[in-house]
Amino acid sequence: MDIFKLLTPVTYWILIVVWSYILSFYLIRLRSGKIKTGLTVTLLIILSIEAFRTLFESIYFGAWYTSLQGMLPGGVHAFLIRPDMVFIPKLLNVFAAFVIIVILIRRWIPQEQAYGRETDRIIEKQTQELIEKNRLLNLEMVRRETIEKQLKEHRDHLEDIVEKRTEQLERSNEQLKKEIEERHLIKTSLDKTYTELDQIFNHAAIGIRVVGQDHRVIRVNDRLLAMTGLERSEIMAKHCHELFTGPDCQTDRCTLRRIEANSGPYELEIEKVDKDGRTVPYLLTATPYFDTGGNRIGVIESFLDISNRKKIEKAFKDERDLFMDGVVVVFRWRNTENWPVDYVSPNVQKILGYRPEEFLNEQLHYKDLIDEQDLDRVYRRKMAPAKEGIDSLEHAPYRLRHKNGNLVWILDYTRFVRNQAGEVEFLHGYIIDISQYKATEEKLENQAQLAHTGRLTALGEMASGMAHELNQPMTVIRLAADGLKMYFAQNPSDSTESESVDDIITQVKRATKIIKNMRSFSHPKSQFVQEVDIREPLEDALSFFKEQFRIHQISVNLSIAPDLPRVAVDPQKFEQIVVNLLTNARYAIEKKNEYAGSDYAMEVDIRLDLSKNRDFVIFQIRDNGIGMSPKIVQRCMEPFYTTKDIGEGTGLGLSIIHGIVKEFDMQIEITSEEEEFCQVTIHIPVKKPRIP
Repeated sequence: MDIFKLLTPVTYWILIVVWSYILSFYLIRLRSGKIKTGLTVTLLIILSIEAFRTLFESIYFGAWYTSLQGMLPGGVHAFLIRPDMVFIPKLLNVFAAFVIIVILIRRWIPQEQAYGRETDRIIEKQTQELIEKNRLLNLEMVRRETIEKQLKEHRDHLEDIVEKRTEQLERSNEQLKKEIEERHLIKTSLDKTYTELDQIFNHAAIGIRVVGQDHRVIRVNDRLLAMTGLERSEIMAKHCHELFTGPDCQTDRCTLRRIEANSGPYELEIEKVDKDGRTVPYLLTATPYFDTGGNRIGVIESFLDISNRKKIEKAFKDERDLFMDGVVVVFRWRNTENWPVDYVSPNVQKILGYRPEEFLNEQLHYKDLIDEQDLDRVYRRKMAPAKEGIDSLEHAPYRLRHKNGNLVWILDYTRFVRNQAGEVEFLHGYIIDISQYKATEEKLENQAQLAHTGRLTALGEMASGMAHELNQPMTVIRLAADGLKMYFAQNPSDSTESESVDDIITQVKRATKIIKNMRSFSHPKSQFVQEVDIREPLEDALSFFKEQFRIHQISVNLSIAPDLPRVAVDPQKFEQIVVNLLTNARYAIEKKNEYAGSDYAMEVDIRLDLSKNRDFVIFQIRDNGIGMSPKIVQRCMEPFYTTKDIGEGTGLGLSIIHGIVKEFDMQIEITSEEEEFCQVTIHIPVKKPRIP
């Protein structure tokens, strides 16, 4: 169907809706009764008739064109085009026009004429009222002009009188003004002086009161009110001993009596009892109080609360006594070459044998005290956190040189003091003497080493017996395998038996090497130290664990840098370090594997590398086992300290490692995070160490 053919019927139906709304609007307004004006009602009636006519015509032609497009039954169109039906809309138009004309003649025109007459009447009435008002206004204007004329005559007369009187007043005022200005200057100066003196009096940092000859309070300042906790009304006119009582009140040592006897100011420390009954120490300054004639009429007392000063003095004394008798020495040194000392607590003489003056006059610097074997380690340990922005550091134990030459083991807690640029300007060190603790620790380590050596000796005897028992069958198996290999070489065949013989020979060699390493590890060797390739003892130690790690599905990631220099260590003791660390790594990984999920990859990373300055060979073992908390890391190298279950460890493994590390001037560092990893790093010096 052509869309344009639909536009006409659709337009008519839209007009039907619009004119229906308009007609209903007019009818609702007429029925509401709110429109009172006759012309407006007549106009709405005419508009309603016109709206009805237009609506009927839209309905007729809408039905016409809708049926013409076949959207209504065909009989509708036939009905609408009948001559008698076509005549109805035109008849309705004529009828509506007739009705509107009748309404205009019968209602609109008469109402309009009546409205015009009413309008003329109102205009005539308002015109008469305006004429009357204008007449009254003219009368009022005449009356006002008469009054204004009389007022002008009186004003002129008064102006003459005022002018004469003003001239007299100006002369008197000029003289009075000069006197007032002089008095104002004097008053301003007096007010300013009084205000300044009152502010000084009330805002002074000390409490002040003025006491008369009769011992009654004349005046107090705000500070004294704060000291006593009283109101001004509670103080004024009362006796002085009622305000601030003390042991000297009402005696010959009373301030007023002392002034009467001496006439001069004096100062002394006293104690007074405040409102709450507390005894407070004060510094009292008393001066005579004179009137304008120079007669003494009382005393001015100033009270300075010295409670804080007394507390500081006591704290200083207690601190000095504590330092003199304690084991903690406090140092403050500048972050410059040799660390010159700015302050040291007095008990340094008790701990290190030096007098504080020997440091303060820069005869000694803090670096001069550090043992030369620890100096490099201490300097690097302190400077690294300082550069990283850390504010404090708990230092590992190191040694200071006593004045008598002995070494003193200390714990050092250092705090870094920075300037505005963020650079470390001072170091505050709190040093604790732990020499007795270290002596006990070394004794325990020696005992542990002896116990461990005994067990190693027993293990060596067992390994020797096992090696002897296993060596013979291994030799027989090797000879048989070599014979079979010679046979297959002389009688070649396509079978796989010859390959199996090669496997037998390989496994026999492997078992023989393991037995040899067990005997070598278990039997103590010579303590003679020589330069060795550090890879050899590492590989020997790994041979014990390769099969264990393979069975437990633990991956070993080995990284060895090329061209490593030879180092001076006891290879057997270094092998013992590796064995202990690998044992700990395996334990940590297996413990975590007990509860970790199936995606847990068990790994041990082993690294041999060279430091940047080529002074150290770095040996590092890292596992992803259960890890350690910071508290455990701090104590893990103590003898007999263990977190393993009973029967699983003795707490000596890391302690023995620590002893071997110190023995060969190596450095050990342990970093760990609980449930994440544990990493042990050992720095092995390339230069030849001190031989024990």
